Amino acid sequence: MQDEGNANQWEGSDRRGMTEAKLRHVNDHLTPLAAIIVIPGLLVAPLPTRAKVAAGVLIAFSVILNYVSIYMMERNVRLIGTVRVATNYIVNIFLSWLLYAVWSPVWLLLLLMSIGVAVYQDRRDSLIAGSAIAVMLLAVHWNYGDHTLLAWTEVGVKASIIILINLFVNGLSDIESE
Repeated sequence: MQDEGNANQWEGSDRRGMTEAKLRHVNDHLTPLAAIIVIPGLLVAPLPTRAKVAAGVLIAFSVILNYVSIYMMERNVRLIGTVRVATNYIVNIFLSWLLYAVWSPVWLLLLLMSIGVAVYQDRRDSLIAGSAIAVMLLAVHWNYGDHTLLAWTEVGVKASIIILINLFVNGLSDIESE
């Protein structure tokens, strides 16, 4: 009986990780959401022209990379997935830095990152990634946000949401793969 539990535990950890199906699912849902979060801000937020151009190039690059990488999956899913995740981290962090002071919904990019990694990682790694992303939100707020008690309370709630939704999605991924 104990051997069966160990076998199931091994299968559980084997189910985690990047697969073509998971990458497609994340891409089909989170990439359009990222564009929906950023593009309206570029159109209406009072940004300097250089910041608008930089943010526009970053979001366009991210969307193109995410969709093109889906067609390259057959070559090496793990490598393509790792490049996608790393690139999206970098792009979303830069977009957060560029837009945070003038476009408040940009924090949702960090939430999307947290949701995306929750699909691929085991619970411990997912918690670490979600916590790191929440700390990034706090760092961006420290540099560009309002330093009132109200503003810090709001950003604390947002950071908590990033972590808790990360764990929620991660748990759902475990349930679905059983």
